[in-house]
Amino acid sequence: ASQFGEAIEILRRLRVEGAVVNVNCRMGKNRSGAVVAAWLVLECGWKLEDAVQHLRGLTTLALGNPYLVQALSAFLHSDVHIPLLPATG
Repeated sequence: ASQFGEAIEILRRLRVEGAVVNVNCRMGKNRSGAVVAAWLVLECGWKLEDAVQHLRGLTTLALGNPYLVQALSAFLHSDVHIPLLPATG
């Protein structure tokens, strides 16, 4: 959870500097999505479920790791249940 806080602080510092930022992790679906979702909630006033739904609308792979979503919810002090991604076949 402290890594979420570190990421948000870095993004805040970069915003003050006027930087344009691309958030990405190795696979671009869980960690980067979690940081962007945290940003949308903390800095843009979104509800967590709306942020997750929006990111999953951009890519169906977003935030598919239930443990990472649970850690994000805990970091944001949210008790909202985020459903798993539906299985595709």
